Amino acid sequence: MSITQNTGGENIMSFSDHYLWAGTALILLELLHFQRQRKLGDRRTKLFYGMLGISLIICVGGILLTTWILNKMAGALQVRIMLHIVYIAQFCLPLMLLRMICLTAHIPDAFFFKCGAAVCGVCSMIILTNPWTRWLSYPGKDGMLYTGDFYPLMAWGMVTFYLVDLVFLWRKRNMMKERQAAALAEAICIMITGILLQNVYGLFLVNGFVAALMLVALYLTMQNPYAYVDFVTQVLNADYCRYWIDEKFKKKDDVFLLCIKLTDLERIRMEYGTDQDVSKTIAEKLWSITPGHAVFRVRYDTYILFTKKLEEHRKVLDRVKKLFSTELVISGHLQYCPVVVVEMEHAEKVCHGNCNEVMDYFRFLFQQAEEKREFQCVACSNELQKKYTYERSVEKYIRFALDHNLFEVWYQLVYSLPEKRFVSMEALSRLYHPEFGWISPELFIRLSMKNDQIFELMKYQLHKICCFLKENEEVLAGINNVKINISPKELTQKGYCENLIAIIRSNGLSPERFQFEVTETCATKYSKELEDCIQMLGKAGITLCLDDFGCGYANLERILHLPFSVIKMDRSLLRDISVNPRTTIFYQNMVEILHRCGYQIVSEGVETRREVEALERCKVDMIQGYYFAKPLPGQEILEKLRKS
Repeated sequence: MSITQNTGGENIMSFSDHYLWAGTALILLELLHFQRQRKLGDRRTKLFYGMLGISLIICVGGILLTTWILNKMAGALQVRIMLHIVYIAQFCLPLMLLRMICLTAHIPDAFFFKCGAAVCGVCSMIILTNPWTRWLSYPGKDGMLYTGDFYPLMAWGMVTFYLVDLVFLWRKRNMMKERQAAALAEAICIMITGILLQNVYGLFLVNGFVAALMLVALYLTMQNPYAYVDFVTQVLNADYCRYWIDEKFKKKDDVFLLCIKLTDLERIRMEYGTDQDVSKTIAEKLWSITPGHAVFRVRYDTYILFTKKLEEHRKVLDRVKKLFSTELVISGHLQYCPVVVVEMEHAEKVCHGNCNEVMDYFRFLFQQAEEKREFQCVACSNELQKKYTYERSVEKYIRFALDHNLFEVWYQLVYSLPEKRFVSMEALSRLYHPEFGWISPELFIRLSMKNDQIFELMKYQLHKICCFLKENEEVLAGINNVKINISPKELTQKGYCENLIAIIRSNGLSPERFQFEVTETCATKYSKELEDCIQMLGKAGITLCLDDFGCGYANLERILHLPFSVIKMDRSLLRDISVNPRTTIFYQNMVEILHRCGYQIVSEGVETRREVEALERCKVDMIQGYYFAKPLPGQEILEKLRKS
């Protein structure tokens, strides 16, 4: 509230309602636009509505006060009442911004809000006693409004309150997104600027207009419902889902969740050319069957449904089962959409009030579902909870093991049938947990890939292998190469191949001593991306081996296009080879065809003498399996080679 110096020596307020009308128009437009969009029911949105209401009171109250005072009615009762309402409303805005900071950062706001409320309470008492104290303002005999001795302190008090908000925001900035912190800082600075301007230019209640500008800035940067709505389906998106769940956890509400994953979108996309109609139809159906319409699309094929009560949760689950048990009408066609539904009761207890853990737990539960095109429902259980807890413990231990060099490298020898000796060996990572014992390689490799630690593990493994080869050159002279399993997904990352080759050469070894193994399914999936990488490896002297051949549904054309030199026949093809003539004929013909194509053949998983004899008749080049050698630590491998 700005002031000007009167000729009589008293401070008289300067009045103009043009900017107040502009502020009112802005707020009303925001309210109208807000109401027409997807309704958000979180506390921060409700608080934003409150801030719009408070700002509207300041602007409309300012317009009324300006009209009355210009008509020299400053002493009227309605003027006094409205003036004090507007004063109190102005002090509410920094308090509400403080609460918005707390809600955005997901921190308990009771203490900070109580402190701010106490300050507002004291200021309100000063304002309410003003008719008797005349500290802030008083009506003159001429019907105009004059400022009291303590009036400037009110303006500076508000500035101080906003500065406290700004300092608090700075300290909590790491607990929210950067753009959110920037938006809130901008809002606070706008309000401070408005208060200072009104004291310089003498405009009555200019901060009502400034508040409208501040709310526009907040609306555009962090409170626009469009930012939290999925563009395709018009349901709520992943960002808002995380914010919603975090808020429920902070309020210690009961949280019941259903996560629905479409398992056949790839086929639908191939048949219809797009999956948008499917996504829209399913989103509309889910929106209609969920109380409160708390439906979130967190991935292109995944939805989360939220309910407040156990009874609602079970009703929605029954509706979901009914919905996906029959065909849906999509683009004029009846279409069956198989899904996996994961239900989680009391997620706040299961996941300890952590939203990231909720999403991680959902991914874990989806992994428990079978790969089949039909409706499946996976529910949380004590057994699954234990399994999940175990995996989380292993996940944490992997980081510790990488930092403290706790991974081991074991080797499994490969036997050459024509040469009657060991000619190669496969390097295998092993990890021992002090509580759980030996960890499954499948598990820690999967978790390493999930957390982007696989390259770090690969580098660690490669360094150890290089040191082992260099320190034991004499004993390992007959070993032509070391086979190392590698993920094509990682291999195709920029600079990955160069780094692997550099590690080998930095240890004084030739890349020809190494052979990288790629699984059949991965090779077909990433074949195009692999070509450049494989060519680079080939130029360096590293050969490529196709692992697990025959266990999947390989595209032979793609496999033949890649320059593999060795093919490993999966253990599943050996089934009954020693007793079933048809299996032997099939295996023998396959080996012959692959030989004609120029491949060397390794049979893996060989465990009996009869299997060895059958493979000799099939003219297999090499054998890998427990019959000749189990995976062993480096020192035991050396002893075995010395004895052989």
